[in-house]
Amino acid sequence: MTANVNIDTETLPKKQSNHSDEICVKTAFNDYDNDTKSKMFYEFFLSKFSRKDTSLVGLEEYLSDLPKMDQASVYILDSPVSEAEISRAIDELSLQTLPGLDGLTAEFIQKFKEYFTKIFQWLWEEILNNEILPESQRCGLLSLIYKKDNPTELKNKKNS
Repeated sequence: MTANVNIDTETLPKKQSNHSDEICVKTAFNDYDNDTKSKMFYEFFLSKFSRKDTSLVGLEEYLSDLPKMDQASVYILDSPVSEAEISRAIDELSLQTLPGLDGLTAEFIQKFKEYFTKIFQWLWEEILNNEILPESQRCGLLSLIYKKDNPTELKNKKNS
């Protein structure tokens, strides 16, 4: 889906500042319906993350200067992930973190490690075989937590 939304920034309300080209986003978005806002959002991130033509001039020289991996390391990285590796990773989960979008805490995963080890091993193999992450692993949740002073100012928040 490609949305073609052309926005004339001259007609958008300006933020009161020394920079005449700044746009007050909150005020600007009040003038658009949700469909237009969605298209604007989509176009913005499409332009930021779309594939750009890249010059490969000098790439060979750059790569030749990088350290090389020994054959043993290549073998280890190419081998399947073992249950022991997954089990060790589960044991090392920090109990000081919040649960993910699935709501499962690290403590819960550790308590039922024998089940999760098999699930995670199957999941890892599926990801490698299909070369795509499941939908649930392609998104994350970021919460801003109030630290001090004025809670309405972004600088007074921290990521969780």
